[in-house]
Amino acid sequence: MIIQQTSNKIDDDRFNERIVSYLVEVTDETIQSLLTLQKQTNASKLICFTMPHCVNQLQHAGFSREGRISGFFKGQDGIMMTKYFHSEREESNFHKVNEDVMEIVQRDQKQYVSTDIMDNTILVEATEEDAIELARLYEKVFKFYPTNVHDPKYLREQIGSDYVFVVMKENGKIISAASAYIQPEYNCAEITDCVTDPDYRGNSLLSPIVIKLEEILKEKQIQCAYSLTRAQSVGMNLTVKRLGYTYEGRLKNNCKIFTGFEDMNIWTKQIDVE
Repeated sequence: MIIQQTSNKIDDDRFNERIVSYLVEVTDETIQSLLTLQKQTNASKLICFTMPHCVNQLQHAGFSREGRISGFFKGQDGIMMTKYFHSEREESNFHKVNEDVMEIVQRDQKQYVSTDIMDNTILVEATEEDAIELARLYEKVFKFYPTNVHDPKYLREQIGSDYVFVVMKENGKIISAASAYIQPEYNCAEITDCVTDPDYRGNSLLSPIVIKLEEILKEKQIQCAYSLTRAQSVGMNLTVKRLGYTYEGRLKNNCKIFTGFEDMNIWTKQIDVE
């Protein structure tokens, strides 16, 4: 459920036991409304995408900074502020694994070199007709996912709305996909819903898909792209780093994905729209 308050937006995300807010301005009333909603829903985490000038007020209210998305608010940085209400949500169970992954990723000096995609494959924007097959692929890969991508009806609703899906097909079968969730009010987009059929992993299939999504964003004059990647995934973090994304923080136990609550790394990229 999304609640619109003037220029601010609040999403009551029950599945992920969190409240996600986009705060252009912060007042005492704004903070109180978030805390009231938290009590009503028993959310274990509050997440605020907010402007730099709002940070001090949120810190005084017990929020902590977990990261940044450069250029999120029409070119101005978005600061990721969080507040936890259950100790088990605040404490990462995978800190050592996450740090080991980042050490591998930061040592990597490779850049993605665009080459022809695999034989018998094509890259296309998904249509509503692809929803059933897409849902099956997400269900095959993810036991849990923060949005309802296992449901073809949900995917049909998203395709053509604020989401753009690009899929790779081999002989007509979807083998990899990703989407861009466009937030036009902020002139930014999240690269998300990345998935590859396990039988095709190791072929860098997501890289050309993300590049295609970036081309679409450029056509739409969207300047900021960001991606929240599973902190435990070497492959996904390497993919975005090699495509020129910059690491800007980590969100602890951010959402239910893969097997349960996991930490998510923040990666950002500025798109040249000129």
